[in-house]
Amino acid sequence: KLLENDVALFDAVRCVELDPTWWKGHVRLGEALMACKQPRRALEELEEAERLAGKSGGEIAAYIRKQVVAVKSYLSVEERLWHPGTARSTVLAQMRKVRDKERTKEQVEHLEAVRERAELAMVRRDYESVIGMLTQVIASEQYSADLYAFRLQAYIACAETERRPQALAVLQQCAEADAKQLLDLEPSTPAFCFAADFCERVGRLEQARELFSHSIDIGPTLPAAVEGLSSIVHELHKGTEGLSGRVKAAIAEADARVKKKR
Repeated sequence: KLLENDVALFDAVRCVELDPTWWKGHVRLGEALMACKQPRRALEELEEAERLAGKSGGEIAAYIRKQVVAVKSYLSVEERLWHPGTARSTVLAQMRKVRDKERTKEQVEHLEAVRERAELAMVRRDYESVIGMLTQVIASEQYSADLYAFRLQAYIACAETERRPQALAVLQQCAEADAKQLLDLEPSTPAFCFAADFCERVGRLEQARELFSHSIDIGPTLPAAVEGLSSIVHELHKGTEGLSGRVKAAIAEADARVKKKR
């Protein structure tokens, strides 16, 4: 049943990508999302279908309206969690816990199998396959920060070998979207490092400097963050101006280690 739902979801996503103006595609995507227990996203798709089919009226409009009402009634758990004054990251963490509890043994095994296949494809440098596998599973696991981090790495690796300007721009846009989603889901030290690495690779050095610095400030300090920030600081020729004492100390220590090796 799980695999059937995944295939249906993948097909529905592709359908909407091919023709985002077709109401029926959004209905099918909404239904597939509900089958994968994603009521909020399902509601968005069904409401879009209702908007697109608004002129049709009759049985079509009535069918979509019935679907919308059904999804709204299913949203009780998430609505209780989502209330004014709660930080978005806190709510997303709560939703991740809800999703973790809902996940069946079969779903957990399927998720682990996809991760293993994606890791093997990453070793083979088959980045497009990695992106395809993770995109399919993320459709039903939208609260899993580690999947976005994994796909972000694949997008970055794929972009490094892409020579077509248009394709490169698309890859960078996708990578940026995953970096933002990752920070939204889990604003942790590793997440800020992943986002900073992306910014550095696309030439956004000031933004990378800020992200690496913040990752060190919130701790624990990762060697990759110190090395990345140290490199950017020297490249920008700005020194450690405006950085916290903790960050300055980490950079000084890293520079001292480099000099000692020389």
